[in-house]
Amino acid sequence: MRKHLAAFFAVATLVLVPSAIAVASYTWTNVGVSNELWYAAAMSDSGSIAYSAKGDFVSPYEAHLWKSTNGGESWSELTSSPDKKTWRRIVTSGDGSKVAAIGYGHNSYSEYLWLSNNGGSTWTSVGGQTREWFDVAMSRNGSVLVATNKSMSDSDGGVWRSTDGGVNWTDVTPVVSSAKVLGFWRSVSVSSDGQRILAGLDFRGLFLSVDGGANWVEHVPISGGVFTDVAMSGDGRRMLAAVDIGASGEDGVWVSRDFGATWSRTLAMTAITNADISRDGTTMVAARYPRTDTASAVYASRDGGASWQTEPAPQAAWTGLALNESGERMILMAEYDISQFATSTTTTTTTTTSTTVAPATTAATTTTSSSTTTATVPPTTVVTTTSAIVDSPPPAVTPSMVETFKPKPLVKDEQVAAGETVTVRISGFQPFELVSIGFDDGGGVTSQAVGDPVRAFAGRKVLTTVRADATGTISVQTKLPASVSGPVTLWAYGRESKVGFRQKFTVAELPATGSQRLNANLTLAGSLVVSGAVLFGLRRRLRR
Repeated sequence: MRKHLAAFFAVATLVLVPSAIAVASYTWTNVGVSNELWYAAAMSDSGSIAYSAKGDFVSPYEAHLWKSTNGGESWSELTSSPDKKTWRRIVTSGDGSKVAAIGYGHNSYSEYLWLSNNGGSTWTSVGGQTREWFDVAMSRNGSVLVATNKSMSDSDGGVWRSTDGGVNWTDVTPVVSSAKVLGFWRSVSVSSDGQRILAGLDFRGLFLSVDGGANWVEHVPISGGVFTDVAMSGDGRRMLAAVDIGASGEDGVWVSRDFGATWSRTLAMTAITNADISRDGTTMVAARYPRTDTASAVYASRDGGASWQTEPAPQAAWTGLALNESGERMILMAEYDISQFATSTTTTTTTTTSTTVAPATTAATTTTSSSTTTATVPPTTVVTTTSAIVDSPPPAVTPSMVETFKPKPLVKDEQVAAGETVTVRISGFQPFELVSIGFDDGGGVTSQAVGDPVRAFAGRKVLTTVRADATGTISVQTKLPASVSGPVTLWAYGRESKVGFRQKFTVAELPATGSQRLNANLTLAGSLVVSGAVLFGLRRRLRR
């Protein structure tokens, strides 16, 4: 009897937290042509628009850029792009409309930087052609460009930044001890807003700026080597650097998960030539170029770089790769004999974590036990026009921020019953950006990742993250907690655009029927059991 009572009181509250898990199920498709030279790739956030950079070392040197509008399944040549000997680098904005590319000229090895603001229809030379550009990065909206130029003699070579889409450029080369750090700046990456810049200087180290290049901090995770590629997530929290020809124990992929404060080598591998991070930070990839002593390979990490797995990609001389925002789609570029485009997609499975929480008690002589169980059950959140994804990292939403959000209807009715499933639908966000949805029912805003159950359980808040569609619209069904009643502020916040909307409405208590009546009856039954147990104990004591 005591065991049954203990179990009855331990199971007091059941909290459901929906989450989405990316399943590692890449499927590869070869859609390229052999005996071609491909050196770089870029992809829009949605993964539908992609660009590739080609080389041509045989006269008349007519290599052009190529474009795909179906995620890499088929490609068309951008004959409007300048014909170059080799296109080395290519990047695109989040929506795929703006493109920047670096290519060799016909009669020299000078690198030229070209820009298109209309999806590759027309091109303009920007930035000057005497700087020997080597790498370029672009903010999500395409307004900020950061490019590096090289110098084999260390007499020049630096980092340049444009805030007007490539029209004007400013030298933001890092200054250390009142002197510019010149040399071979091989790789560069920027955050979605263009403020955070990560640049790699060969045989020196990594340099990080959080204010658009005004100030820099030097990080030296290695004593030497070539930084073949660097990348960062959209918010700059997660970063990686691919190192080749380094000292013993330094080749491979170095990862930071704390905005660049600390670095560790998590993939020990030579000949890593290309690496990338999805904009939402969930996926990292790295490609290995074949050499006489190494075979080609593609590696992926879905835990922030802590562990890596080998992808079943075909053997090829991989020279370029790109991920879409969520990491669900990847494109690989190869050169020479088995040149091919390879695409991959992952599936997303929505699960719900069910956790049992023991009730609080103030009785000093009463001991209650709690149990925690995790199980896969039918999801409580049904996504309509969007895809649910893991909310990582969480947005820094505060009550004062919510008050500044634009008042706008998010749900249809101004009064909603507790426990009811409502449809949150609103437009005004950037296409394909992540949008977080939360509730404030007592002056405090809950905003945390789904992996933070303590605060989620304590606050009884509903928080999910969805991806806007191509029109910047979200439409998602979510279930209100049965425990919430009274005035509620519902908010939706765009993670990249920083656009927020809010709506105040009233949550009516559940009627005294159905599940609530059952809960009341159970509570009454429990009270009677406790009262009976107490009276029984008193009666036995009085008989003594």
